[in-house]
Amino acid sequence: MRTFAYYELSGTTIQSKSVKFLRIDSQLGLTPEPCSGIQLFSLPTEPAPNNEARKSNSGLIYQLVQGRLGQEGQQVNAYLNAPKQHVGFAGWFDATPYIWAAIEFDNSGTALPILAGGLAQIFPTYLVYQNGALVQTITQSQLQAFIALDATSYFVPPF
Repeated sequence: MRTFAYYELSGTTIQSKSVKFLRIDSQLGLTPEPCSGIQLFSLPTEPAPNNEARKSNSGLIYQLVQGRLGQEGQQVNAYLNAPKQHVGFAGWFDATPYIWAAIEFDNSGTALPILAGGLAQIFPTYLVYQNGALVQTITQSQLQAFIALDATSYFVPPF
């Protein structure tokens, strides 16, 4: 994900009311076809409705990218990981958690550390680059901890 923004400074502090976003570039990947093992094509993913870049009331700036498997992947997930609990459309739809990453900048423009379960979902592994250099690696949690989550696991920006 990339965000291009501009703002006014007062000394070394960003004036939060001056923040404007020029470009927000975030893309969700595709879901590999889960059943054949051949991987001839990929299925679309489902973006969350609140993928955005914005500023918080406290002056922090965020870029959020959040999504999950598309409908076919959600059905496979529910069947494999919780077949008795998730029956029918509402069941398989509710079975799949979102995966997110949020970048947060303080009011001086410094990127804040990303924490798994906070600004990043506990799965997968995240590699954070800044100006082309690797600055942080966040190792994924145990797969079973992620599988135990459902659609109520999504990021809510603290605005």
